[in-house]
Amino acid sequence: MPRNRREKVSSLDQNDKQSLRAPQVELVKLQNEMIRSIAKILVLFEGRDTAGKDRQVARLNAIKNMLSRLDYKDKDESLVCPDPNVVFPFEQVCLTNGMISL
Repeated sequence: MPRNRREKVSSLDQNDKQSLRAPQVELVKLQNEMIRSIAKILVLFEGRDTAGKDRQVARLNAIKNMLSRLDYKDKDESLVCPDPNVVFPFEQVCLTNGMISL
């Protein structure tokens, strides 16, 4: 618990923060490409809000999934591939409990 109101507790360790860095860079590349091309894009993220680290992992996978579906200049495919155990292509099959379909 924080010692005072100004001190915050972060559920992210250094590795988590580092893993968020690459998708953030890719988002900036996409943003710059959209500005240069005068294109418009709408990005919606939907999902259950959970506490702590799970929320950060879910957000990271949602961003990676969105970036993997778009084509933009200087895209680094190795950085935008979502975790296949969390985000996978939708098929008309019975899903395993806990999996997310897009």
